[in-house]
Amino acid sequence: MNVLVVNSGSSSLKFQAIDTDSGRIKENKDDRLCRGAIKGIGGEAIIRFQQGDTSSRIFSASLRDISTALAYLVRYIASEPSGVPEIKSTAGIEAARELFGRDLMSCGDERTR
Repeated sequence: MNVLVVNSGSSSLKFQAIDTDSGRIKENKDDRLCRGAIKGIGGEAIIRFQQGDTSSRIFSASLRDISTALAYLVRYIASEPSGVPEIKSTAGIEAARELFGRDLMSCGDERTR
């Protein structure tokens, strides 16, 4: 199963796609297919993309918001230029896990996340 893991900030995304299954999860032996980051979302964003153990590629794209950036990322991973042979279409990403950064806030006497 190919899983896209995304950590989203207000103007950035960090990501990795992994190939895993229940056996590999138990043994902690997932295969990383790609990883990278998108910074400067809201304008001309800078994308750092690394497929497998290859060198990182850096390029840019006009990405107006996080939603647009995530859609761009999914389409790019599924495209031939990404170099990720395990994912040939957007349907090849079978699951996603999203992490969202939060600030620690005070509410009266309580500290909440």
